[in-house]
Amino acid sequence: MSQQNTKIITGVAIVVAIIIVAGVIILSWQISGSGYIAVLGLDVYSDSSLTTTIKAIDWGKLYPGDTKGVNIWVKITGTENVKLTLSNANWNPSTASQYLTLGWNYTAGTILSPGTVKHYLLTLTCDPLITGITAFTFDIFLEATST
Repeated sequence: MSQQNTKIITGVAIVVAIIIVAGVIILSWQISGSGYIAVLGLDVYSDSSLTTTIKAIDWGKLYPGDTKGVNIWVKITGTENVKLTLSNANWNPSTASQYLTLGWNYTAGTILSPGTVKHYLLTLTCDPLITGITAFTFDIFLEATST
């Protein structure tokens, strides 16, 4: 094997080693955060027996590419049929909203009657390319709108 081939192989090995080390560093990076819940026309609980209302969610530690879920039970407290909406705002830092996505398993347009209790899963997904964020907070809004 020529000296030039040996240098090329050594160079490739170094690049591969750097990529592997960088991958380990990225995989060990984590962020933490929480979310505050505001509700309109409904109550939100953390248990199926409806004994513990939720005022905030601690999402714990997230790694790039993670999706975390939180179970909630929603009780319709009004006197009319409603549809639900989920939104979020007030991200801190504001750039966190570019990398974190809040979702749930409610089927848009589903009509719920007064007194109905439904189980839903809120999810928070962290973009695998997240950078520059080590902690975050944001507000979650759940709203019941008359149909």
